[in-house]
Amino acid sequence: MFHADTTDKTVYGAYETNSTEVLQITYGYNRHHYWQKQMGFGLVGNQDGLPFYGDVHDGHLPDKTWNPSVLARMKE
Repeated sequence: MFHADTTDKTVYGAYETNSTEVLQITYGYNRHHYWQKQMGFGLVGNQDGLPFYGDVHDGHLPDKTWNPSVLARMKE
């Protein structure tokens, strides 16, 4: 058994790149419903609450997209 969750953090400044191989700072609504630049974090913990997987990902990535991706990686 495990628990997985993601969160986004608002960032400020210029983060412009044409490369798709680096973290993409994207716009999304934060919990206060402001349209701002974000980057994402995901964490999976075991039944004792100890983390065993974490990542930093492009901003505004929904859990319903992140969860299947992480499950596929964990099966490998």
